[in-house]
Amino acid sequence: MKSSILSLVRENIKAMKAYSSARSLYTSGILLDANESPYSLVGNQDGLNRYPDGSNKALREKIAQIYEIGLENLALGNGSDEIIDLLVRIFCNPAKESIMILPPTFGMYRVAANMNDIGIEEFTHPEFFQWEKNVLPLSLRVPEILESIHPGIKILFICNPNNPTGSTFNRMDILELVEKSPCIVVVDEAYGDFMKEESLVSEIGNFSNLVILKTMSKAYALAGIRLGMAISSSEIIELIQKVKLPYNINLLTSGIFLDQPDFSEKVKGNIQQILLEKEMLQNSLREHPLIQCLIPSEGNFFLARFHESEKVFEELVNRGIIVRKVDPKFGLESCLRISVGTPEENQLLIEALHQIHASHLS
Repeated sequence: MKSSILSLVRENIKAMKAYSSARSLYTSGILLDANESPYSLVGNQDGLNRYPDGSNKALREKIAQIYEIGLENLALGNGSDEIIDLLVRIFCNPAKESIMILPPTFGMYRVAANMNDIGIEEFTHPEFFQWEKNVLPLSLRVPEILESIHPGIKILFICNPNNPTGSTFNRMDILELVEKSPCIVVVDEAYGDFMKEESLVSEIGNFSNLVILKTMSKAYALAGIRLGMAISSSEIIELIQKVKLPYNINLLTSGIFLDQPDFSEKVKGNIQQILLEKEMLQNSLREHPLIQCLIPSEGNFFLARFHESEKVFEELVNRGIIVRKVDPKFGLESCLRISVGTPEENQLLIEALHQIHASHLS
């Protein structure tokens, strides 16, 4: 393992040995090694009485083909949330070290740090707060961020496109941060399939400290199976494989994905449909009397600032339409996050907002 990465790893993680699970050694034969039941109670789901392959080899091979990467550059998690937690535990010493985030951003980075007693340092981005002038992608304040990264900061999290704002960051700015940062840089591309900028997956061979997070929950429409990915250098993937739980991806999850035919064209079609619906929805709401402004977004969602967001939220709930409240800090006062739905769902949202305005709510 490269010394630059090894120097960032917690000493106890360096010293530990990965748990050797039964199915990581043998997956066929007369299996009397794992204290499993020899009987299956679910007739149409053969094999559920057995533990899954802890290496997830078949599943990783299929996903590696999608992203055109080597198997050594891919680790899987029970959603991206698990990988975020694993990265924090691998690199950050509790009560001593920190992560850096760029708020407003995805809340799970903060949750993982808090669970592991890790400090959180915030670098706020002023362009997030200039909604009417918000042009994508945003330029990162690279010199100032680099100046703020002291030796106690082990991971910098960059959500791109950002959740909840939908903003994207300039690709060259991110790469400059990766190149010059003395820490691990995690670029969360959960919504990357919807953005105009090219993914950074093609850069993993150039930087040993870059981790890219992907998920099957968004563009691939498989949120229910909880499948996230880390794409990185072989050094970091080796560490994730070392510390992950032995059977973190269950047979039902891997089976559902492996049973799918090549559905890449359908995914592309769905992405285009969602982007068209987002444009239609935003055009319909741009001059709506209830809305102050819409925030430009490259995700499958967008933020809208309402004149009376709390009342609008409750009125939508009363009509069976659920949007997302967001933390009002960091310039997000009176904002609601709206996911793009089906054409029928989007039309119902538009009609509901017209009804709410007609009831003299605002």
